Amino acid sequence: MVAAVETSPASLVTVLSRSQLMERIGELNPTATAGFLSGFADSALALYLEHLHAKLVETDPRRPWRRPGDTAAILHFDPSAEA
Repeated sequence: MVAAVETSPASLVTVLSRSQLMERIGELNPTATAGFLSGFADSALALYLEHLHAKLVETDPRRPWRRPGDTAAILHFDPSAEA
């Protein structure tokens, strides 16, 4: 589906426009609305698209998606901690 998935997320940003990134994400994850996605940088959208594609489209278990070392493995938001 995404011909540029073989490249890095940074390359996806140069290959696909922001609207194309959001459209492709929406095809793989219909619950991700354009309003929600618009709050993210293009590089984050490209990374998310790469992750979705690897998990939902790729079928070769020998090619797992690897989280980039500069991103957190677990994120948590506690709304009660907001003052």
